[in-house]
Amino acid sequence: MDKMNLIFVVHNHQPVGNFGHVFEMAYEKSYKPFIDVLEKYPKIRIGLHISGPVYEWIMANRPEFIEKLRGLCAEHRIEMLSGGFYEPMLSILSEKDIKGQIKMMNDFISGQFGQNPKGMWLTERVWEPALPAFLDGTGIEYTLVDDAHFTYAGKKPDDLGGYYVTDKAGKMLLIFPIAQRLRYAVPFAEPEETLRILRDAHNRGFAGICYGDDGEKFGIWPKTFEWVYEKGWLNRFFEAISSNDSWLNMSLPSEFISQYAPTERIYLPTASYQEMMEWSLPSDAIPVYEEFLRYLKDNNLFHKYEPFVRGGIWLNFLSKYPESNRIYRRVLKLSERIDTIRSQKVRDEAKRHIYMAQCNCSYWHGLFGGLYLNYLRNALYENVIRAHRILDEYRGGQWAVSEIVDTDDDLNNEITLDSNDIYCIIKPSFGASVEEIDFKDVSFCLTNVLGRRPEGYHHKLFMKNNSTDSGQVKSIHDIVKSKESGLENYLIYDKYPRYSFMDHFIGKNCDVNSIRNESYTELGTLIGSQYRYRRKDRKGAASVECETEGLIRVEGMELPVSMSKKFKLSASRPELGVLYRIKNCSKSSIDCYFAVEMNMSLLAADAPDRLLVIPTENMRVERFRDIITAIGISRFWLSDGYLKRNFVLNSDRIFNLWHFPVETVSQSEDGFERTYQGSAFILVFDMSLKPEEEFSLSVNLSEEEIK
Repeated sequence: MDKMNLIFVVHNHQPVGNFGHVFEMAYEKSYKPFIDVLEKYPKIRIGLHISGPVYEWIMANRPEFIEKLRGLCAEHRIEMLSGGFYEPMLSILSEKDIKGQIKMMNDFISGQFGQNPKGMWLTERVWEPALPAFLDGTGIEYTLVDDAHFTYAGKKPDDLGGYYVTDKAGKMLLIFPIAQRLRYAVPFAEPEETLRILRDAHNRGFAGICYGDDGEKFGIWPKTFEWVYEKGWLNRFFEAISSNDSWLNMSLPSEFISQYAPTERIYLPTASYQEMMEWSLPSDAIPVYEEFLRYLKDNNLFHKYEPFVRGGIWLNFLSKYPESNRIYRRVLKLSERIDTIRSQKVRDEAKRHIYMAQCNCSYWHGLFGGLYLNYLRNALYENVIRAHRILDEYRGGQWAVSEIVDTDDDLNNEITLDSNDIYCIIKPSFGASVEEIDFKDVSFCLTNVLGRRPEGYHHKLFMKNNSTDSGQVKSIHDIVKSKESGLENYLIYDKYPRYSFMDHFIGKNCDVNSIRNESYTELGTLIGSQYRYRRKDRKGAASVECETEGLIRVEGMELPVSMSKKFKLSASRPELGVLYRIKNCSKSSIDCYFAVEMNMSLLAADAPDRLLVIPTENMRVERFRDIITAIGISRFWLSDGYLKRNFVLNSDRIFNLWHFPVETVSQSEDGFERTYQGSAFILVFDMSLKPEEEFSLSVNLSEEEIK
């Protein structure tokens, strides 16, 4: 019988926007030690995929590592795999951007390692049946997906080996099924367990079996550095593979393809790995899904019916998290606009930032922080704003314009106001509130705040820590713990999206805590209502006026009111102004608070250079971690020492300021954690209106440099 071939592929990735010290930790604890050990075992040969952000960090900080990889490639011990350079989710990109990202990676690998890559790492193994057609012409011949994808097509995991051929309209692609048994055993079980799996596959006549998973499992997942390196698991593993060479061989993926025919033809449904498909389900569906899995397992039915049990699809994250969809649509539409630019230099420069803004990690959330990490979302915004600025510079001049466009593809028009300094999105379909405000000179989205919402795992906060005291390390999928006690007290869910210039009518018994806890009563009907709108651009300024009618409920009465909001953006200075006019259209007096809610973030709740400055008698300087009330002011500053900017909010009327941090509870590889998403700033105006009386005020948001 021919030798059994192990196709072993490692994928190393850190997202765009991750902290430098995280890249360094991953390099020192995972990427470098893995290769150091591999070098000592000449019979060990692997496929290796490194994402663009990691390559860029290595080139800038550890260029000698590239030399080491180059040598192993020359010895045919490493085959470099391609993929989207900045690790995008291919299923949501245009065909042009898919090919652009892959060409960028192909060119890098060819230039640095002298290989023309034939294979690619499929981001998060998210498979779409149309991918073979999209990949046509890229030079990519094969990819890897989980064996679960094959079971969803009716195959049995025990019958999977080698590689398979698929196509879309005659455009061919080869697919290796990644064995889940290996993925779960490496590196969490002793090497003998992997050998047992390989022997079993060999005895059943397979020519090869494939392993593929994250390189971070070898060092930076919880407790794995000690297990893999200090306790010698990787040495024992490579030694076990090498010493069984009488029946076992490590083969590079393209080498295996050249020596063996495909197992058969296969057509896979849209899928990803099992955990990802669970995470993509609506939050209220996840506990039901888990209950169903437990039922099958408790009744010894899971093995039989597992191929027919699956969660959702990755694209559902764009529905589950509107904040994700918002960034995605911005990137998608700006990429299309860049494609129309005549200058190749401008297109290339702008597209690089668009590619960076397509990095997948911040568009979804599962076990890792992902979308819940505000600095990763900020990196996406930073790059899309930089791309926008490049187009501004190409356009030239000084200007301010408005545009009616469906920015988020929900079939409701938004209004964009755009100048050299500021870009903002107004939603007439939701209270004429503001969804996004970008300050272009610092490439910063001030309104990058994630809402507080139920998650399918929140019920686990009430479970006891299930960490183990056994000698073996557990997979991060099996750990339930909290990074601090009392997190269940932070499970507060928002009534409304975290937009800005949202308008509340509230009783005078309301306070900052009732707003934070969502225990207050909304007296008005205008907050989420549809507004009519008229653009009123003129030279040097863009403006739009939005109007609607609604009710305010006071002492059992429903009193009609009308509201207009006029937004203005100047071409000459970085300032967004909003003029409010509220008219009491009833025959009774209205006495309540009118509150303008702003949701804004400088990303850090407790950093010494990110401060809330309130001009009272003794200038107050506060941190965003605290619940704050200020009485009788007309302005305040969000001071950002990192950006060297003050963001100033002022009004022509006196108001009380209520502030609280918007904090979410999410799971991560280290356990459940509380994360600062931004701050809610509530400008509270005392409003007393007689019949037919009007109440007007202005609120202005501007930027000034810290000198």
